[in-house]
Amino acid sequence: MNEQEGVDFLLVEHAKTLDLIQHYDNIRVSHMKFAFSYHSVVGTVAFAIYRYLYLSDQQSNNGDIGVPIFLGGLLVLAFLIGFATVAIVAQNRSYFVIAARQANTIRGVLFKRGSLVSSIESVFPTDPNEPKMFNPKSTHLVTLFLLGVVNSISFGFGILFFVMAAKPGLWFYFFLPITCGLLLLIGQFLLVKYVFLKEKSS
Repeated sequence: MNEQEGVDFLLVEHAKTLDLIQHYDNIRVSHMKFAFSYHSVVGTVAFAIYRYLYLSDQQSNNGDIGVPIFLGGLLVLAFLIGFATVAIVAQNRSYFVIAARQANTIRGVLFKRGSLVSSIESVFPTDPNEPKMFNPKSTHLVTLFLLGVVNSISFGFGILFFVMAAKPGLWFYFFLPITCGLLLLIGQFLLVKYVFLKEKSS
C-alpha cells in the first residue's frame, strides 16, 4: 500500500468511524426513551393499583397485604430491568468512546501531514486518549445518572410497599426506603465508574 492509498484508507475509515459514533449515540437515545417510558408505565400502574385497590381496602378495614406485596415486587422488578438498562447504556458508552478515540487518532495522523500542519488546524479533537470513559459532562453519563435516580426511586418505593405490608413503626416507613434508595444510587454510580466504564490498562 503506497502513501496515497494509505491516506484514502484512513479517510474511508474516518467516515465509517463517524457513522459508528452517530450509531452509538442513537442507541443511547433509544435506550433512554425505552427506560423512561417503561418506568412511567410501571409507575402509573403502581399508582392506580395503590389508589383504587389498596386505599379502598384500607377504608373498608380489609387489611389485605397482597396488594402492597404485589406492588413492592412490581417496583423491584422494574428496578432490575432498569439496572439492566444502565449496564447496556454503559456498555454502549464504552463502544462510543472506542470509536471516538479511533476518529481522533485518524484525524491526528492526517493533520500532521506536511502542508496541513501549517495551513489548517483541526477544530475537532485529535487526542487518541480522548474522550475518557467516565466523563460526568458527557450525555451518556447524564443519561446513566438519570436512569440511576429513577431506578433508585423505583426500588425505594418497592421497599416502601414491602414495609407497608409488614406494618412496622412509623419511622421505618421513611428511613428504610430512603436509605435503600440512596445506597442503591451510590452503588450504581460506583459500578458504572469502576466496573462498567473502567479504563482498560494498555
